[in-house]
Amino acid sequence: AGWEAYKVTDNNPNTVWSSVPRSGELNSEWIALDLGSTKFIGSVSLIPRGTLSFPKDFKLQSSNDAVTWTDIPGQSYSGYTNDGSVHAFSFGSSVIARYVRVLATRLGMDDTG
Repeated sequence: AGWEAYKVTDNNPNTVWSSVPRSGELNSEWIALDLGSTKFIGSVSLIPRGTLSFPKDFKLQSSNDAVTWTDIPGQSYSGYTNDGSVHAFSFGSSVIARYVRVLATRLGMDDTG
């Protein structure tokens, strides 16, 4: 309760979405956003919950059917450091897609342990 998925797009930096708490960083998680129709996408901005719970290893992906995902060129990160600020990821070239996904393969520290 309090971390519902609709908060991903509410444009309020004081609300957050989160999956269930994880005690280790070797968990894989993802969240996808349905844009409602195919659009040109040139960037994604992510607002972390302070310095906690932000992926260390992740990639941004796009899809037109939410089944087949394509890595967005230049948008794979390893050992990423979260300083607590808004993270803006600009693409070298816009992609055309209906869905955008953040796929995390190693998580940052959570405050649950």
